[in-house]
Amino acid sequence: VVGAARVLLVVCAGGRDGADMAKFAVQHAFTKKIPVDSILSKPFEWEGSRKRTTALSLLEDLRATGADVIVVESASLETDDLGWEEQFMQLDAAMLEEVDQWSLGRA
Repeated sequence: VVGAARVLLVVCAGGRDGADMAKFAVQHAFTKKIPVDSILSKPFEWEGSRKRTTALSLLEDLRATGADVIVVESASLETDDLGWEEQFMQLDAAMLEEVDQWSLGRA
């Protein structure tokens, strides 16, 4: 992050290790006085309440540290018509769209 004007953190939230690494990355950037933007996806309902609770906790932590957070709601992509792999593919596409939009806003 040395010399970075801003950091973009892309997180598929829900796992404890990923949440811990995201918090570490944000804290590290902030100690270097580098602003952080984050794109975070919430887990699908069928992934369980523990993952959703972890994601919500991470979202609160990131916002509390001052990171700007864009949330991609996986619930809007959930459907019985698609299997889990297709749902994750749609979530990946939604996340990439947010990254593209972020990069256009920073250009």
